Amino acid sequence: MRKYNKLVILGTGNVAHALTQVLRDSGRTILQVWGRNEEAAKKLGNMLHVSFTSEMDELDPNADAYIICVKDDAIASVAAQFPFANKPLIHTAGTISVDVLSASSRFPAVWWIMQSIQKNTALYGAPSILDFKEKEMAEPLHDLAGVLRGEVVELNVDQRKKLHVTAVMLANFSQYLGGRVIEFAEKNQLPTHLLYPIMRNVLHQVMEGQGLEHLTGPARRNDKHVMQQQMDLLGNETDLKILYKVFSEQIVASFEQNK
Repeated sequence: MRKYNKLVILGTGNVAHALTQVLRDSGRTILQVWGRNEEAAKKLGNMLHVSFTSEMDELDPNADAYIICVKDDAIASVAAQFPFANKPLIHTAGTISVDVLSASSRFPAVWWIMQSIQKNTALYGAPSILDFKEKEMAEPLHDLAGVLRGEVVELNVDQRKKLHVTAVMLANFSQYLGGRVIEFAEKNQLPTHLLYPIMRNVLHQVMEGQGLEHLTGPARRNDKHVMQQQMDLLGNETDLKILYKVFSEQIVASFEQNK
């Protein structure tokens, strides 16, 4: 089976840092790092002990595949400069079509790692979402994504976009809410560790598909008196009051409609 063992990374941000660590640890060879900012490329290249460049015409031609790890709105401009039409070119964005690479490579593909990624994020176990046009890419792409040891599935761009928005709402929105709630508790000198068991229980119920079925609280009961009391207790925490009001109204409306 053909494998993508020798790789060039195009990008120097969070995804590039996290992904190169996993690839190198799994035995893949990072030949080179490219970055629009030469200092950033140098920093990542030196960390990996590989060559670096900020010039597309200096890309190493010997890689099995080239992986674009840049912001979504920069993918097209990076791809437009790619000099090897017969080499696999892979981007890592969840919501961008594989077609954005088609003019630059005969072998375009998407490898979206479904995880919130910082530079030091451990990617092991994260799911991989693949999208590609040439059937001959299937095995080497699945093999490459397998370095994460997570589930690997194939989805088209419409499916990826919908999955992406669900991930944003579930991860980013809940993380913001959780972070602000903990801040509120700490500000009021409350024992935050008492919240952990209820959060573990909630997460379990959501992952079992029982989040709505087991929903409790004043909004579920449409207890207007308690809801107003709790809004008042939030005091000057404007964003928490807005979130409390919006979520409560949605919960009330949902369960009133289903009576």
